[in-house]
Amino acid sequence: MIQPLPGTDATAFSLSQRCFAELRRIYVPVRKARREKYADNGRWQWFGYVLDACLIAVVEAKYEGTELHLSTLAVEKKYRRKGIARKLIDGVIANYPKAQSVSLWCVAQTGNIEIFEALGFSVCQVVTSELFELTDGAEATEVQLRRMITT
Repeated sequence: MIQPLPGTDATAFSLSQRCFAELRRIYVPVRKARREKYADNGRWQWFGYVLDACLIAVVEAKYEGTELHLSTLAVEKKYRRKGIARKLIDGVIANYPKAQSVSLWCVAQTGNIEIFEALGFSVCQVVTSELFELTDGAEATEVQLRRMITT
């Protein structure tokens, strides 16, 4: 079941932290990313996927204009490759019936582009990141992916 979560939900925060710990071996946010995240935090809504009374996946959503933006998508490791991310994304989209597209960003060096393409997203922008750097100090590449919503 997909449900909205309060922005202060400690379980959602803990789940995202655990899942992103794997990615922190590849890239880390720079100071600017942390400042921007906190400045924009009030506009994001957490959603969770609950199975057997346990939170197993989370994502943040923000609706602007005609586009739904997703961030911080995280699925517990033992539930990956079971369609949970797809169900969560589709469930969140259902909460925004006027949205015409959904987009998200990922760091190219994580290999996650292929995962999002399998979920129906297409690359629409590639930039040198101002928000993240690789753990070896090299520049990270951010990729924006978008999926049109058909009703």
